[in-house]
Amino acid sequence: MMQFFKQKINLYQKTQAYLPTLSAMRIMQIWLALLALLIISAFIHKLILINHVKEIETLKEEQSQENSELLELSQNKKVNNVVKAKNEMILLKEKIADIDSIVSQLKQLEDEDRSPFSFYVESIAMRHVKGTYLAYINLQDEGRRMSFSGVALEPQLVPIMVQSWQKSPSIISTQVKKVRLDNLKQDKDYVKFNLQAE
Repeated sequence: MMQFFKQKINLYQKTQAYLPTLSAMRIMQIWLALLALLIISAFIHKLILINHVKEIETLKEEQSQENSELLELSQNKKVNNVVKAKNEMILLKEKIADIDSIVSQLKQLEDEDRSPFSFYVESIAMRHVKGTYLAYINLQDEGRRMSFSGVALEPQLVPIMVQSWQKSPSIISTQVKKVRLDNLKQDKDYVKFNLQAE
């Protein structure tokens, strides 16, 4: 005997629709959240780039400022070198003028046939102290009385010059009696001096 299996089928039963685990609204929210994250990360990246650009610009400005300062320093150094060279030229010209005046005085004394005076002047020239410059020499009474005027770069060079002259055999008998220094209180690079010796 055969057994038949019976199954009851309800033809009027509604079929259940397949519902996905995520709804369309949820998927759209996820996409919007991802889009918002991308926009925020792009914005942050742009801010970082802007900050880097600003840092680069400030570094360039600092570099250009340092370059201009270096250029200005080099130009100032050149100007200082030029000024120093001009001052040295002025001192050399003064020294040449002093030597020329001494030579002209020697020639004048030779022309007047007063050889003892040229001997004194030659002795003074041989005992020259660097930084002192004679502008005027006056010899009287065959060299017994002398007066000198000139310029010294520093006041302490005048006594050194006098001591140097007194080592000369031709001037050893003379003693410096009066010394006058000018321009000590003024803001100048030299001192004028007047000496009288007997």
